[in-house]
Amino acid sequence: MGEKTDLRKKRTRRLLRTALLELVDERGLERVTVIDLTEKAEINRGTFYLHYRDVPDLMEQIKQEVFVGLTETMSHLNPLDMIRYAEKDQIYPVSLNVLNYFAEHADFLPCHIGT
Repeated sequence: MGEKTDLRKKRTRRLLRTALLELVDERGLERVTVIDLTEKAEINRGTFYLHYRDVPDLMEQIKQEVFVGLTETMSHLNPLDMIRYAEKDQIYPVSLNVLNYFAEHADFLPCHIGT
């Protein structure tokens, strides 16, 4: 049962994130309401409130998740290894992980860092 609940949570969060970013692009964060979000994400308002207090709380939690993930990904960078790879004119694999992380979160990072 726990796994099914976890999948539903992930799906709900993904739907809300997508809806939020689309609405912020259209209107700006200040003009997005919970009703707008839940209609666009096609979820119940009660479900929204199980996870978040309000729209700014959702945005803050998304920011935290993205930046925690980025910090974790970047923590594996080793400057000495970077130099060794560069001296061999090779791609440093961990730097690819960082770039992939940016690509995975490209919908959020460029426009919403300061939001």
